[in-house]
Amino acid sequence: MLDPAPIPPDEFWNLTATAWTAISSLIAAASVIALIVFNWRFLRSAHEQGEAAKDQAAIAKTSLVTLQKQIFDEQQLERHAALVILRETSTQIEFWRGHSKMETRPETERVYLLPDDWNVLASYVSRRIPGLVGKTRMAAWDLREAELLLNRVLQTPLNIRSGNNSTQVIMDSLIQRLGQIKVTFDLLENEFTFSGPPAQPLAK
Repeated sequence: MLDPAPIPPDEFWNLTATAWTAISSLIAAASVIALIVFNWRFLRSAHEQGEAAKDQAAIAKTSLVTLQKQIFDEQQLERHAALVILRETSTQIEFWRGHSKMETRPETERVYLLPDDWNVLASYVSRRIPGLVGKTRMAAWDLREAELLLNRVLQTPLNIRSGNNSTQVIMDSLIQRLGQIKVTFDLLENEFTFSGPPAQPLAK
């Protein structure tokens, strides 16, 4: 009895089905490894970006706190400067209320009640205490008027200030006006105290 002829193996491109199965398994394994590597690199990149975002947020918060502190310090300096002007002018008014009757000045030595830096006070009031803008403007006007009266009195010799004459009327008007201005300045200073310094902002 003749042996049956051997069945040729199923081949494709000179590779058997078993070989192709092995190749497919290798390709699948390589794909899984590649996917794992890709996912690892992606997660690492995402983590690094997250850390960078946290660092940027921390830097931004620090910058915000620094800016807020700078603004607060500037507001404190502005308030202090405005209060100094207010108090020094008030002291001048009080001084001349008591000395205008006993002092003389030549025309070349005029007295100025309204300080050169009055605009610092006016600017602070307009921005921080707008309710006092009207009183501040009126105080400046009264100071200008009082300056005119004060210098007119100081340039008048002492021996003709007494008695019932026009100079005495001017002096009485000056004393009265200075008293009214002093009251206004006391009210302004009380309002400054009541309003208090600007609140320090808290960064969140």
